[in-house]
Amino acid sequence: MAREAIVKIVRDDGKEFLIDGNEYFLTPDGLVGVDFADWSIYTEPLAFKDGSVVTGASFTGRPITLTFFDRKTEDMSREVVRKFFNARGLYVIYVTLNGITRWITGVIQTFAEPTDTNGKYTKCTVGIFCEDPFFNSMEEEWNDLQKIKPMFGFPYISTEEHPSVMSVYVFGEYVRFENNGDVDTSFAVFLYFTGNVTNPVIYQGYREHKFQLNGTFTEDDIVFIDFDTATVYKNGVSCWNLVDKDSELLEVPRGGTYLSSTAEEGEELLHCVVNYSEKYAGV
Repeated sequence: MAREAIVKIVRDDGKEFLIDGNEYFLTPDGLVGVDFADWSIYTEPLAFKDGSVVTGASFTGRPITLTFFDRKTEDMSREVVRKFFNARGLYVIYVTLNGITRWITGVIQTFAEPTDTNGKYTKCTVGIFCEDPFFNSMEEEWNDLQKIKPMFGFPYISTEEHPSVMSVYVFGEYVRFENNGDVDTSFAVFLYFTGNVTNPVIYQGYREHKFQLNGTFTEDDIVFIDFDTATVYKNGVSCWNLVDKDSELLEVPRGGTYLSSTAEEGEELLHCVVNYSEKYAGV
């Protein structure tokens, strides 16, 4: 399996390292830890009968081990490999297997490269630890909650003598968001304001869950909400103090959900764009 895989590693300074079977190639068992995240189940024995009760379950951080050969045996090539895998860096690991590419972030946990090659290929082993155990899809979803809806006049010509409604912006309607990943996924929201808007709110499902900002926003204000990190920024400045006390952190559950946006006043001046990617337990 490892020989069929392609691994591209990108460091936080933009430098890349490619293991694709050319200059560097994986050993037959050189790709470990990408198939399924570690799943921990916590139990307690029952007091009055046989068996146990599950008290909790969670995915733990993911360790990934890469073992590959360097076709070059020169000391300079060895130095290139050693310098790339820096314990202080943050890395994005792209794994392509059977035509599917997914990515995950991590830090270097271990690194080994022998000094004596005896004229053979240099064998390198890299251990990477990923705090977030889930792989991300390459496709990011960008969805606009205020979509343009064609009306009767579309696609015919509208004249001053015979006007017709060509299209309207959809406000307050439910927009479907699909999630075909293995787990629920958080999302980010950009709120754009073209005029005065009071108390904007985002609903998940059929208004079972909401996230509301209190106050009046004016033209050209931009609000960024990241439900994964629980952060809110207005024009680049943190503004969690504007979050309504009854708000919840929203997500797109497995299978998908509906989202909608509205406001107490000025709903038609609110523009809401949602961004998310599906997450997977392995590649």
